[in-house]
Amino acid sequence: PDGTLTDDVPDYCEWFDSAGQPLSGVARPPGASFVRRWSIRALEVDGHALALQVRVATVAGQPLATFTAIRTRRGP
Repeated sequence: PDGTLTDDVPDYCEWFDSAGQPLSGVARPPGASFVRRWSIRALEVDGHALALQVRVATVAGQPLATFTAIRTRRGP
């Protein structure tokens, strides 16, 4: 879905406390310090390529890290 790297979209984000330990919950749980969000989508230029993006930010929205990878599907 659109907005998975910037918004809290269920199944596309995870929450962590200040020590980096995962927290459960779909909405922002108490004690959350960081959020990890991701996106997987097909690239328009090549229907065989997928882009994986992962972004980590503070719960205040300050970006800390972004990872992007492109993977091509193997032939038939």
